[in-house]
Amino acid sequence: MAASIVALAETGSNTRGDVSKGGICLFRIQRVNKTFRDTIQGSTKLKQLIYLAPRDNAKLKDEADLEEGRLALHKPLTAFLWGINFRTKKELLDLDAHKDAEEGVEALVTVLRDSICSGRSTTPYKKIFGKCPKKWRRAQASWRKIKVCNARVPVPVRVVVQGEETWPDHALPMGDIVWDLDEEATLEHVFDLLSEFLKAVEDLRHGKDLHERSRAKKLLQFDERTSSDRHQLESQLAIELKALEDALDREKSTRDDEVARLDAELRDMELKAFGIKASSSREALESQLTIERSYLGREVDEQGFDQGDEITETIRMRLQAVETRRAQRTASESK
Repeated sequence: MAASIVALAETGSNTRGDVSKGGICLFRIQRVNKTFRDTIQGSTKLKQLIYLAPRDNAKLKDEADLEEGRLALHKPLTAFLWGINFRTKKELLDLDAHKDAEEGVEALVTVLRDSICSGRSTTPYKKIFGKCPKKWRRAQASWRKIKVCNARVPVPVRVVVQGEETWPDHALPMGDIVWDLDEEATLEHVFDLLSEFLKAVEDLRHGKDLHERSRAKKLLQFDERTSSDRHQLESQLAIELKALEDALDREKSTRDDEVARLDAELRDMELKAFGIKASSSREALESQLTIERSYLGREVDEQGFDQGDEITETIRMRLQAVETRRAQRTASESK
């Protein structure tokens, strides 16, 4: 049976190493038993189908069926990455091949979509390799020995890993990660590099989460402390404001009392000034009257009354009458 299957496979009838294309999967049937494995390992043509044996460079470049990648001499590499992407069912990878314009090296650009970083239910590593069979991940699995270049004359290749523009939104502003693979590089080496990269992304994401939680905790503590400090400050300001208002009230009361006292003193001074002025005026008037009275008396004594002044005449007549009555009374008493 093994010989029949091998004969069928060697004719190229719907037989591929890539299980995604259907037909006979040589990777699987070589695990049936030792006979199958030895038979496949003994056939160069079968080994070429599963990339365990090199092929002519010219034939690889002339192949029309390059739908799994555009690097004709590195079919194992593109098949490996596309196989992983196919198993995820979410197209987490986006591959694009080109030749470096300056160095002339074939390059395979692998863009990791931001969905690798989103969510917390699983890790980026499990998103990429979680769907692969357990036996596929065994240390002695045959795929690990497959070289990334299946050309008879091997050439190096450059793998560039990029993140989408939205990666910075996940706090992972990754630049280009470049892996220069030489002619002897194997798929195991690519697997190790990609695994380490995905684990590093997970560590960075975990670190970002820790940082965000720590930052949120510190912000909460800061807000609480600030709120407490603000409350204390407001209380202290309220106390100081009340003390200032009380001091202003006391100062206003003292100032009002002082104004009232000054007003009273001013009124007293005005009254005193008015009293002094009135007293002075009265004394001056009395002095003037005294002077005039004395002058009048002297004038009467020395010059007699003014005959032309009726008032003076009346006074003189009354004084004469008084003198007459006095003389009469004295004469009467003498008798």
